Amino acid sequence: MQQVLVPQVIESALFFILGFLSAVFLAALVAPSIWRRATILTRRRVETEVPLTLNEIQADKDSLRAHYAMAVRKLEMRLAELNEKHAEQKIELGANYEKLKRLSTLEHELEALRQRQAQRESELASTANALATAEQSLGQHKGELEMLQLRHSELSSLADTLRIEIAVRETELGRLMGELDDMRHERKKTDATQRELSTEAKTAQSALASERKRNAALEKKLERLLTDLTDFREKLERRETELARLRSGEAAPAAQDKAKTKAKQVQSSEAKPEQATADAALREQMQELTAEVVAMTAEREGPQSPIHKALEQAEAKKGSATDNAQESLADRIRNLKKPE
Repeated sequence: MQQVLVPQVIESALFFILGFLSAVFLAALVAPSIWRRATILTRRRVETEVPLTLNEIQADKDSLRAHYAMAVRKLEMRLAELNEKHAEQKIELGANYEKLKRLSTLEHELEALRQRQAQRESELASTANALATAEQSLGQHKGELEMLQLRHSELSSLADTLRIEIAVRETELGRLMGELDDMRHERKKTDATQRELSTEAKTAQSALASERKRNAALEKKLERLLTDLTDFREKLERRETELARLRSGEAAPAAQDKAKTKAKQVQSSEAKPEQATADAALREQMQELTAEVVAMTAEREGPQSPIHKALEQAEAKKGSATDNAQESLADRIRNLKKPE
């Protein structure tokens, strides 16, 4: 199919080229005559328009001057008219500008009025709705109003009763105020008494502090005496041990030793009653002093003192013991407390 189309395309191209060349040949034949005719016509038109003599040239100049003078005058008149129109337009523009300002102000006012109108319309609509609702609720509240009127009458009677009660209460309040004044006077007296008692309590506390100091001194003295008593008891026990050892000792083998021993025994037998009597008296005094100090301490400390518990325990032990020949320290303390 391509082989069939190629000759057709070539044939069309050849016909187009042949037509174009024929047209160019015909144009080349006709162009000189057309050019000559155009030249002749152009020369004639130029000759008719351009003056050939001086008079024609001068007349042409005069006509041109007159023409230009008329044109200038027309332009001047047109310019004057335009200036007048421009001035009028300026005046009109100023007036229009003022009107425009007023118009913008009026537009703002109009917009505000429209907004107020819309607001009033909305308020009117809401008021109308509220009015309709109020009218609906009015019918509902009529019965409630009647009940409230009845309630009001009841409350009025109750208020009268309450006024009477208030008058009674005010009278009672006046009486209570008088009693309150009396109680205030009594309270002032009580405060004065309390201040006096607090002063006395402070005095008693200072006295108690001094007594405690004295008690502490007595306790120290008691401890010192107890220490001395313990030392004395130890010495006494050592002496009794020595005496027992001497009594139970073996007999001397020699006669000289027997004589010396007899002499020592005689001396010791002569000195022993006196020393025993002195020791017993000293022991008795120390026990009495100890009993007095302990009794005074128990009295100062009061019922919470541990001395009372110790005395009770000693009494319980005494009840279960068999040897009661010698009076103990607890017995001496109880004997000192009995007269009180």
